[in-house]
Amino acid sequence: MRHWERASSPIRMELLLAWLLFGAVGAAILSRHNLSGTGCLLGILLGPIGWVVAFVMRSNRDAKDAERRHQEQIAAAKVRNPLPATPSDSDEVWETLAKYDQNAREAIARVEPYGATALAELKRAYAAISDVSQLPRIASEIAQEEATNRDPALAMEKFNISRDGEKYVYRGFKYDNLADAVAYAKKDR
Repeated sequence: MRHWERASSPIRMELLLAWLLFGAVGAAILSRHNLSGTGCLLGILLGPIGWVVAFVMRSNRDAKDAERRHQEQIAAAKVRNPLPATPSDSDEVWETLAKYDQNAREAIARVEPYGATALAELKRAYAAISDVSQLPRIASEIAQEEATNRDPALAMEKFNISRDGEKYVYRGFKYDNLADAVAYAKKDR
């Protein structure tokens, strides 16, 4: 082996290691999006320029993922809140029902003593099911719920909440005030 051949061998090894390092860094940049192979190839072929390309690709993917998650949240919100898109249509239908339908008038009269929140709940329930015959049953449930919320003894009985000195106890958890215990019990059901 000649002297010049031995000297070039370590340089070749360093270049090989550098290109492998470029590939590994490129793979790491795009690994979050399961594009490690693409990142590795960009790093090996283009070196540090491939890293820049990989960063741009990752940023674009992150933006697309964020937009997709945002659209999914909007779709989920529409499923959870199925009110009509135009509130004026909903209001007109509700006003007509309140004026002409006996079931609707009875249901409204049943929840009116409990205020605007109870009326809004009745209106939301009607918008969700669009069945006037169900309004009296729904109004009874809303009225019962409101009455329970206003009478501490009823709330404690309904949700099986006990009193331990100064604390309210629900399923072994202690609360400073009854409203917190009732709120947890409602979530737990």
